[in-house]
Parts: sequence; C-alpha cells; structure tokens
Amino acid sequence: TVLWRESGIIEELKLTESATNLQRSFEMWDLVLYDKVVSEPNITLMLDTAVVGTAVENGRITRVTAASPLLEERYEITADFFLDCTGDAAVAALSGATCMLGREGRDQYGESLAPEVADEKTMGNSLLFMARKHDRPMPFTPPPWARKFTKEDFRHRRINSWEYGYWWIEWGGELDTIKDNRKIRHELLRILLGVWDHIKNSGEHPQSEPWALEWVGMIPGKRESRRILGEHVMVQRELEEAELYPDRVSFGGWPMDDHPPGGMDDRDLPPCIQIQFERPYSVPLRSLFSADRPNLLMAGRNISASHVALTSTRVMATCAAMGQAAGTAAAFCAAEKCLPRDAAADPARMMRLQQ
Repeated sequence: TVLWRESGIIEELKLTESATNLQRSFEMWDLVLYDKVVSEPNITLMLDTAVVGTAVENGRITRVTAASPLLEERYEITADFFLDCTGDAAVAALSGATCMLGREGRDQYGESLAPEVADEKTMGNSLLFMARKHDRPMPFTPPPWARKFTKEDFRHRRINSWEYGYWWIEWGGELDTIKDNRKIRHELLRILLGVWDHIKNSGEHPQSEPWALEWVGMIPGKRESRRILGEHVMVQRELEEAELYPDRVSFGGWPMDDHPPGGMDDRDLPPCIQIQFERPYSVPLRSLFSADRPNLLMAGRNISASHVALTSTRVMATCAAMGQAAGTAAAFCAAEKCLPRDAAADPARMMRLQQ
C-alpha cells in the first residue's frame, strides 16, 4: 500500500501540531495556525475582517475594501497581486471575474462522472459534533425542532462510533450554499440533533448511555460553491491520467469524492461515491489565476476546475498545497514584474518558479 500526503508548509504545520498537541485536541489546531501566522513578520493579520468590495482598472484589481464589524473599521488595501482564498470566490465575484457554479453536463468536458444535464446543484455542507464518555448515564432530550430519524434512514450511513461526529451529516447542495447559509446551518442543526437523538433514544445503540455531546459545530463545513474560471479548467480525465502539466506547481491525490446534493435527504443514495487514483495528479498554475482578472490568483475550493475534478481538489491539504503555490507565484511575479500567465507560458520562468 502506497500512502500519499501533501508536503510543504502543510507538512510543517502537521509536524508542529503533532509535537505540541500531545493531548490530540482538534481545537488546538487553530492555535498552531495562529502561532505560525503571528510569528511571521511579513504577514499583517486582520482577523474578523471580510472583503466587501473591489476596484478594477483596465481589467486588473487595484484595490479591495475590507470591513471589520467588531472594530467598526473599514480598510482600503492596494497591491499588485491579490489571492482569493475565500472558498466562495468572494474577491473574484466582487470584481466581476468570470465564475462557474454547479455541475457541468456530461458532454461539456467528456466526463463520465458528470450528470447527463448541467445544473446548479453542488455538494452540500456538513456540521460536526464531538461527544465524550462519562461515568454515569447521560440522558438527552432533543429540542422540539430537531428532526426525527428511524433505522431505515441510516441504511447507507454507518453508526458504529460517535466520538467525532459524522461527515455524512450533510445538507444544502440543492440550495445556494452562499446565500442560504443561515437556512442550511439551521437544517444541519436539526439533522445533527436528530441523529444524536436516534443514537441516544432509539434503543438501537444502548452503549451510548454514558455518552453526551461535548461540542457542536456552528459553522457549516462547505464543500462547494463558486469556482473562478482560469486559463485552464482541470477535468476528470486529467486527474485520472495524472497529467504532468508543464506549469505544474502542486499535487493532489484524494479520490474523486462526489456527494449527493440532497445529503441526508438523498437517503436512497450512498453518502458519497469515491473513485481512487493510481498515482497523484498535478495542479497547473493556469488553474490558479483568473482568466479575466490577470493579477488575481486563487487557491482552495474556488480554483479553476470542473465540478467532477473539484470533488478531489477541494480537500484541505490539497488546498493548502495550492495556497503555497499561489502565494509563491504571486511573490515570484512581483519580483519578476510579470503576470502569472507570463510565467506559465515561459518555460525558463516556470522552472524557476517551480524550484
């Protein structure tokens, strides 16, 4: 068995977390990230701040406006290059850059895993929980608005432990995962508490008696929303064939991992369909910068990829590797006084950037 994992900054973070988080608490990961960021003198960290506007001149972004409601402040930030790592492609959308949404039809890119007809559905959001075992019975009474489930609802979803929740508590892909975020969160809470009610009170899992909820997430984990159109759109065939792009800048290897848009409401379908790869695939620089905002780079689940390709590229360590690549490309282009498309098209520059 060959195990793959992304390297670079994400590997440094994982090693640091392994050495410092001996208690193996998920919550401590945030502290590792915070420490790394505030310890870097070249980063200005602005927490509790979101981009709310952009200025575009001659097709390039010249300024972004950000706001911090907690501090009651607004900021105007100018730069030669911007990176959209918002997941929802917020900077791109605010600047008028071309974005993609939903699932392409099978014929658009010749993808066997795509639906026959294009639609605007996406993979849904998930909400996690953690539970802890106590030395006495821990009863649970759900709120009246929690969902009710039966054993039949879980025939495709395994309940064999519950310490760290379930990724398949998923919903919302038939809605707008950006505009309908509040509605999706509430429905996910209804589902989560209904699942826990089934575990505790259905009689199917008597060993859950001493267990109680320790933590319930309130920020839905989003798998898909807008994607930014780049000079290249990664598609199913390229991932399956592990194409080595000449402008490759990072790698991925998670299976194509598609989830039904209805999540828990698609109870007749498995919660995901995975297609394994024989070897890792590369990610081209041309999928990490906007086709019509030439000084806008991107990394994360908003890169230039089809829905089918996104089912693999969206996972967090792969997104982290893209982030390092896009950040390196921005610094490289600033030093070279060129655009990312110039670097991607020039083999000599590309080799220096890859190194």
